[in-house]
Amino acid sequence: MTAGPRAVVWAGASYSWTWWADMLEDLGWLDATFPTDPAGLRAGLDGAGLLLVGGGDASVVSDALDRARARHWLDAGGTAVGTCAGAYAMRRWAGVRVLNAADAEPRGAPARAWSRCAEGLVVHVARGPVRLTTADGRRLVAHLYGGPVLDGATGTGVRVLSRYDGAAEGAEVLLPGHRPLLDGTPAVVACGVGRGRLLLSGPHLEHPDCGAARAWLAGQLGLGPIDAGRRPSRAVAGRARGDPLLARLSEVRRTAISAGDLTWSSGDRTWSAQRVAAMADAVLQRASALRSWGWPLEARHELRALGHVAGRSRPASTAVDWDAVLLATSTVGGRVMGAYFEALRAGMPRPARRRPSRLRAEGHCAAGTGRTPSRAMGVARP
Repeated sequence: MTAGPRAVVWAGASYSWTWWADMLEDLGWLDATFPTDPAGLRAGLDGAGLLLVGGGDASVVSDALDRARARHWLDAGGTAVGTCAGAYAMRRWAGVRVLNAADAEPRGAPARAWSRCAEGLVVHVARGPVRLTTADGRRLVAHLYGGPVLDGATGTGVRVLSRYDGAAEGAEVLLPGHRPLLDGTPAVVACGVGRGRLLLSGPHLEHPDCGAARAWLAGQLGLGPIDAGRRPSRAVAGRARGDPLLARLSEVRRTAISAGDLTWSSGDRTWSAQRVAAMADAVLQRASALRSWGWPLEARHELRALGHVAGRSRPASTAVDWDAVLLATSTVGGRVMGAYFEALRAGMPRPARRRPSRLRAEGHCAAGTGRTPSRAMGVARP
């Protein structure tokens, strides 16, 4: 199979973008970049054919896409996929509304049962694996973590590709009285935008535990496995010491795990230290492989930034400090992941990835040893 379009994965301050990296790597689609700011995103879209946007703060994602002129790129013939926050952010380009919008916070419901996006308040019926039925009758399972229930009757030329079929085993039902929102309602839709194509999904089809959903999504996008053996075998130039980066990533991961179920608010989202740990772990595995192969990038600025915030990320830190940890880890992560994919294209043998037993299905790490009490920062949420 010939090489496909260059992919751009938005790796702004979140953690689920690493799931897109997992999916692309598993398919052998290695021509990918991972920008973490609007300027980098705009530069990355030049010549790219595929934009992948996952979870995070929908308002922040929308702002980044607007500043990067992503809609202009899509109109010109690109293909964009938005899951979870990415779907909330890009649905406006197709005029697609959501069915899980609400006028007020659900009374007596846990805090995770609702959140806010640019258009107002939305409710979340369940969290975790949900069942899907595709337009051709296939049954899939994907993970839902606050993503939208889409209105397939809105927009122009919108096609429903898959519908919700209820919560699957292992899901946490947050709003039992709202179960009809996940009964036959649109989960994945697609439409044309200008000369381009837009696909929106409430659930994370790219989640590493959802192999069948991943394969189905790849088929919808015309992606298939590429023979990794055809990669060139030239060496990667520009060695640099990777040890400081590995040490700081390890420190961030350890500190985040020890923080237990600590959460803090930022923008329209509530973040957890365990998400920081999950992202640091995914990046650390790639950084370790790069260290063995030969470090193909200079990361002095990012190393200083990460080292500074890592030194402040103690359990007694403020929400502002944890925000800085999340942003710095994401910034370094995008650089490391881009270098890792570059090294794979250059012939680096693909290392075996592992998911530590401490990582749960959502990508969170298990709570710490109990020495750190559970608490929230700047938000009264569990």
